[in-house]
Amino acid sequence: MSDDDLAVVRGYREAVERGDGPEAELSFFAPDIEWVRPGGTIRGIDALREALSRPGSGAGPENLDVEWEKGELEDLGDGRVSTWNHQVYRWKESGQVAYERHSTINYLVREGNFSWYEATTTES
Repeated sequence: MSDDDLAVVRGYREAVERGDGPEAELSFFAPDIEWVRPGGTIRGIDALREALSRPGSGAGPENLDVEWEKGELEDLGDGRVSTWNHQVYRWKESGQVAYERHSTINYLVREGNFSWYEATTTES
């Protein structure tokens, strides 16, 4: 992987972490993106834009706060990057843990954008 590809993944993660919003996040995806996640696959930037604009499409329900522990980026070669995340969801009202989950994120960077993104999650 080139340093440029790694910078794309880091930039995307920073935009998500800052809460820059769907349009800023979408700027990292190729027009023909294939986003594979629990519940199905989204194909194309317009379908992804629509999915991200739906209520509840963010990190979690409005009554929960989410804490993220981001794993290191792993270079798998040929533009492929993998990482893991640990997420803790807490009830806003009490601060108690509602649930935790682990996720693995796989990216494929082509020409400065993601052409493939796969997220798998496991609740703990």
